[in-house]
Amino acid sequence: MTLRIAWWSVGAVVVVGIVALRLLIDRVTIQGKEISATRSPDGSAYAVLLDVPQDAHGAHSARVCLRRSPPRPYAQPVCTDIAYISGVPASDSQLGILLRWTSSAELEIRYRDATNAYLYRPTFVWPSVGRRMFYRYSQSLTPIHARLVHTNLVGEEGAAK
Repeated sequence: MTLRIAWWSVGAVVVVGIVALRLLIDRVTIQGKEISATRSPDGSAYAVLLDVPQDAHGAHSARVCLRRSPPRPYAQPVCTDIAYISGVPASDSQLGILLRWTSSAELEIRYRDATNAYLYRPTFVWPSVGRRMFYRYSQSLTPIHARLVHTNLVGEEGAAK
């Protein structure tokens, strides 16, 4: 009986530790508000633009991430960061950033003004999730190539809308 209580206590401590670690990780990641999501031509991925009102340096910034499907209500969307653009204009509703798919496997991140732009993953491959999932998503395992393009968006914004 005493051994059983000890095992339950150890299990409870481990579960509480895992939950606390998960909450800490969610707090440490840079939070942002979704501004727009652009679907790839084949529909297998979404490029998402997130607004970061104030980063660690006090600048207005944006994150770009990729996700497989639209978010479900009341669920935390799984989105993998691929780029971070710091020092963007806060007055623009799209932050001076345009996400444009040139093909199903190529994404251009066009930005007008920024102090810094970082491309974390120029080539992104979806992680495989088990054998059954591999066959189901085999077409979406094609690498997605992303690139940053510093450009003047004034003429292209009207054509994109």
